[in-house]
Amino acid sequence: MRNFDKIIKDICLECNIDLKEISSSWIKVLKKDKKTRYIIGYNFDLNSSSVNDICCDKNATSEILSNNGIDNIFHVYCPSFEVFSKTVLEYLKKGEVILKSNVGSGGRKVFKVSNFKEAKKVYDDLKVMGEDVVVCPFYNFDNEYRVIVLDNEVKLVYCKERSFTLVNGNKVYKTFKHNLEQGAKAILVSNFKLKKVLGDIALKVSNCLNVRFASIDIALIDNEYKVVEVNSKVMMEYFSSSSDVYYNISKDIYKEAILLMFK
Repeated sequence: MRNFDKIIKDICLECNIDLKEISSSWIKVLKKDKKTRYIIGYNFDLNSSSVNDICCDKNATSEILSNNGIDNIFHVYCPSFEVFSKTVLEYLKKGEVILKSNVGSGGRKVFKVSNFKEAKKVYDDLKVMGEDVVVCPFYNFDNEYRVIVLDNEVKLVYCKERSFTLVNGNKVYKTFKHNLEQGAKAILVSNFKLKKVLGDIALKVSNCLNVRFASIDIALIDNEYKVVEVNSKVMMEYFSSSSDVYYNISKDIYKEAILLMFK
């Protein structure tokens, strides 16, 4: 059983919420005080469908954030091979390039390329899988930060530290990806000033997108903080598995989200 499933079941028992799971537990039907609410995957019944669609669309998120003056790693949507080729060739002049599925998550279907031949192969593979392709520059930053916000409040800030080995005293990273499920380690951010900076950016993002419950990834790039991605599907499976403390933090956040669904 996933931690997520166990956490939701325990919360419902504690709060006298009737819980029914359908579609192999993917959809959770919650009932309390003659109200019915849903959790679909990691989507809680708090964000509107349009907001969820925007947050799942990397290019749309980039466009909206940029139009509102919020610095981010801009993801260029490639509706054709011509647009793809022009964008990749331009970015390759400055360094390596990232190719992604426009709606991917968890570090899946994310590829780093260093030349056009590699890029074309990845593009072809993604199109065969039926994916829309987005392109962005590769930035070699050490740490990525995740901020979880709920109803305009910061609930959690942690660093995603990539796994590495030491070679002659230098860090050699095992992957360019910062996802916990790709081996990164979650470390709570305790520095007040850093938490404030990251939290303020995340709240600005959540207000811009009208998203009530979300996780927002931020990185320090060339001395500027940039938004990497926004997720309205708040998944803490790997975070909650890291320790009992992290499990309880996850449970507290999910519990507050569920109670808000019934307000």
